[in-house]
Amino acid sequence: MPTSQLSGVPSASPVARRIQGDFRLPVKLLRFSGRRWLVWAALALFMIAGRIALLPVLPIPDPVIHDEFSYLLAADTFAHGRLANPALELPDFFESPHILLRPAYISKYPPGQALFLAAGQKLAGHPFWGVVLSCALMVFLYCWAADAWLPPQWALVAGALTVIFFFVRLYWMESYWGGAVAACGGALVVGGLGHLLRGKPAAARSTLAVGAVILYFTRPYEGGVLCLVVLTILAYRFTRLRTEEKRIWARIVILPSMAILLAGGLAAAWYNLRTTGSLTQLPYFLYAQQYDLAPSFLVLPETPGKRYNNVINVTTHADELARYRGIRALPLAQALFGQMKYFVVFCLFQPFLGFAAVLLGIPWARVRGRKKWLVLLFAASFAAMLPELWVQFHYAAPFTIVSIILIVAATRALWFRLAAAQAAKPIRGLAFAASLAVLFVPLLFQYMFLQPGVTPRSGVVHQLEAMEGNHLVFVSYQNGWSFKSEWVYNGASPGQSRLLFAHDMGSVRNQELVKRYPHRIAWKLVLGPRQSDVRLERMEPSTENASSEPDMARKRQTAE
Repeated sequence: MPTSQLSGVPSASPVARRIQGDFRLPVKLLRFSGRRWLVWAALALFMIAGRIALLPVLPIPDPVIHDEFSYLLAADTFAHGRLANPALELPDFFESPHILLRPAYISKYPPGQALFLAAGQKLAGHPFWGVVLSCALMVFLYCWAADAWLPPQWALVAGALTVIFFFVRLYWMESYWGGAVAACGGALVVGGLGHLLRGKPAAARSTLAVGAVILYFTRPYEGGVLCLVVLTILAYRFTRLRTEEKRIWARIVILPSMAILLAGGLAAAWYNLRTTGSLTQLPYFLYAQQYDLAPSFLVLPETPGKRYNNVINVTTHADELARYRGIRALPLAQALFGQMKYFVVFCLFQPFLGFAAVLLGIPWARVRGRKKWLVLLFAASFAAMLPELWVQFHYAAPFTIVSIILIVAATRALWFRLAAAQAAKPIRGLAFAASLAVLFVPLLFQYMFLQPGVTPRSGVVHQLEAMEGNHLVFVSYQNGWSFKSEWVYNGASPGQSRLLFAHDMGSVRNQELVKRYPHRIAWKLVLGPRQSDVRLERMEPSTENASSEPDMARKRQTAE
């Protein structure tokens, strides 16, 4: 392809000659554009092969955050061929954040992330490989989506940057918290939009509908905002099409998409019915009714007066309520500024580091024509975060592909501006090297100091699994123990597992569970006050005393 088509400058100009000489990387990448699908697949496979190669120094991570255990419960449920588990006997012993105990024993979260974890558990023996698979698929779909908005060689740059950003350094790939599956849905929607705006409905087909279904089953609110904005853009575009073009859209895109959306809606209703007993009641909302003190959105009223059976649940929900009240007490401008700060830090600079600053170059990135809609989508991602109680990077997962495409578009503009700079070659080279240092050195340092995600809980689990018999572990938390570290989590079939974790409810109530599982070896696990303080001791019925009753009275309280 001539240089003029790459940069928009005459092929005989000094700028074009510099591009062919000092700035020729995009020109070299163009040779792969004819078989770019193979390059996309190679980048995706690198995510899998590279993670396998790192196992000796970075073993499979342990779950840490409450949410991770909830997703793992759903994954184990699906891996056992069920949508929901029967309600547990003596449920007060097993009450933990983000897990429903009535009417069924399930995760509160949508099933999308857990389905990938279940695939990893069934196909590769561990849910973590479902995480790796979802990240590999994300890389491939990000390449496909970028190809709808950028020149082919720069779409390859977007794919390579995605690998650099997400390979093992971010929690999307090193935890069970999620992000990549919702990002796949966002890529399908944004990529489908790009192909339709380019006049290529055959390339889009039903990708928008498939992406919308994935978003509903992963991040329904943020995904819903994305789909609403995209639908508005497409409706505007549809009104400007010729009659024959409208017929093509209807045949190739609209009718198949309606069928997919109908199937997705029926699947969602069936899942709701099996988990909550209602076609329209989502587990997430049912959990909020039963447990949440603070709503997920700052514009909604709080719902105090919920009752919990352990100190972890009390502290977790009280912390959410304190954050809710703290933000609501601020003046509106200060509250908005705080939310914007969290968005910039957690959704831009945390994942993209110095590359986030490249977004400042958007006004010079030739964002015209159909590309102007990307700026609207980026603004929608920010607006979607404003009313939310928490601002986390995986919340913005449906929109992340938009940020990456804009980063590459701004980088492309910077690249050619450096080539066009009226300066001596050494000065231009120094400026180029400085730019690379600012962008890549922080990433290099993060990769150099990665630590294995191994927790004390897994050590206790391995210790007990090495012993004979089945075990019942009563967990007691001392003052000072972090409420973010909960140990009472079990699989989809707690009664059939070798290890059963339960809350210490005091000597009298503990005996109820001991009698329910008479053939299990009972243990008492004391955690705290420091996070490194973990004490496991055999619990004999004769040594049980009433000393823990006052502690139980402290734990069993009404949060206000």
